[in-house]
Amino acid sequence: MNNLKEKIQQSNMTKTQKANAVLDHITEEIIIDQSNNVYVALKIGDYRKIFNLESTDFKKILQAKYHQLTDETINASSISQIIQLYSGNAVLNSSKVKMDLRVAEKNDSIYYDLCNSKWEVIKIAPDNWKKISGENSPVYFRRYSHMKEQIEPLYESKDKGDPKKILDYLNIENESDEAILLLTYMASLFIPKIVHPILILLGPHGSAKSTMFRLIQRIVDPTETEILNIPTNTEEYIQKTAHSWVSFYDNVAKVPRNLSDAMCRTVTGGSQSKRKLFSNDEDFIHKFKHCVGINGIKFNSLQPDLLDRSIILNMDRITGQSRKSEISLMDNFKTDRKIILTGFLNLIAESMKIVDDIDLNKVALPRLADFYKWGIAFAKVLGYGQQKFERAFNINRSAAPEIINNKTALIKLIDEYLNDNDKWSGTASEFRSELIKFADDNDMNSDIIPDSPEWLSREINKYSNGDIFNKIGIEFNKKRSNSKRLIRFNKTV
Repeated sequence: MNNLKEKIQQSNMTKTQKANAVLDHITEEIIIDQSNNVYVALKIGDYRKIFNLESTDFKKILQAKYHQLTDETINASSISQIIQLYSGNAVLNSSKVKMDLRVAEKNDSIYYDLCNSKWEVIKIAPDNWKKISGENSPVYFRRYSHMKEQIEPLYESKDKGDPKKILDYLNIENESDEAILLLTYMASLFIPKIVHPILILLGPHGSAKSTMFRLIQRIVDPTETEILNIPTNTEEYIQKTAHSWVSFYDNVAKVPRNLSDAMCRTVTGGSQSKRKLFSNDEDFIHKFKHCVGINGIKFNSLQPDLLDRSIILNMDRITGQSRKSEISLMDNFKTDRKIILTGFLNLIAESMKIVDDIDLNKVALPRLADFYKWGIAFAKVLGYGQQKFERAFNINRSAAPEIINNKTALIKLIDEYLNDNDKWSGTASEFRSELIKFADDNDMNSDIIPDSPEWLSREINKYSNGDIFNKIGIEFNKKRSNSKRLIRFNKTV
């Protein structure tokens, strides 16, 4: 460094030439990402760090280094002009590399950015995971100012990890279908490249929807902006969602068609266009595959395309006796957060061993096929098994409109009844009586059963015509015998 300082000070270089010399000196590597953004890797202290060339942080570093090496100052306008020229040369002379946000995959391993000052990364391989330095990582991560450092997992006590412990803090019953879907969804957030479901939380005030989003965010993608307000236009949505691996939108009442389409493109990885500058007509094409969720009390309408890519969890209001103070809840969560994160890292490593062996050739694959396959692997490792996951997933997907209108409880009751009675035949009136008795005997809510056999028959016909029964392994048909109309069920799964 002293030799360079002497060379610069003894030369007749212009300020631009001096700044370029400083840039060359501090830059270890120039990185052009898939969107033609220019990044530089710098050695700062003992660690290698990556900065966007046009970021405020990098400009400050360049100004400071310029002063150290020249004993001169340089203004922000000159710095911006020099960076713009340097950036143009880099785009012309460097090849592109893929840069990822928070999670990445390469060579059969998953990489998770801890976002700490040392730029360390968790490498997850089948049956094992460990921390590595950024220099030893084969993937490049970009960061934004809102991203927070993840806590350190339990490297020396991996066996103490428990992903199910997150359920202690959420308004979901431990062994319910919703618990299975939520845990598999959370685990999938550590898996890049796949199409992730859009998570929809539906429930009244006081059902802890926002709390659930906050806690998921802290386990997977800690950020200063844990829950967001739904934007009014597509460009604002793209800006917010492109800069976060996981984006959760709070208190949503309506999703306009343009934002619904944008959310679908977010999870599928479709291209999204926005103006780069309002002073010209140049479009900037964003292409990213990230994760998104929304919550609300009631949705006036949701587009079929969005529903088809969603997992919907219906949440009940928490009663006074069950409600915990948020301060107490978050204090306890701080203690257990390491245990939960470690548990999810263990779950992913174990699932990586078996996911490729899951045979779906005989299954009519759903739209979320990759998530479905990973979900089976997660469910097996969690101890739920494949059948429970498939049942929970198929009911949730097939009955999405009913879930939005809070009418899935009857489907689940019929399914539970047929688990104990593989076949059933009789009139709608007889079936209604059987369901009421079964619900009462098993401490289930019989109020969800329609008030008359006629209304029960209508609901059953709707589920049958909508293919819901078929997808959860229930054969249904109707037959007239003498003067009676009989309904018949056969449980096939």
